[in-house]
Amino acid sequence: MEIEKLREYFLTNGSKIIRLRNVAIFELLLSSGVRVNELCGLNRSQVNLEDCSIVVFGKGAKEREVYFNVKAQN
Repeated sequence: MEIEKLREYFLTNGSKIIRLRNVAIFELLLSSGVRVNELCGLNRSQVNLEDCSIVVFGKGAKEREVYFNVKAQN
């Protein structure tokens, strides 16, 4: 229930570009389990939309691949 309330909030507040950004961040954090620092450090080259995966550099500069769902892909 709280997740739907947050999703609705992000979909209805701010300009269109801000709404899109916020929803993308929310869905990616929710579906992939990446840390906020990992998300902030992402480059477009690390995101593969075809197989819904991201290469992130986590604690200790360790590289790992994480996956996200279709909602985050959209």
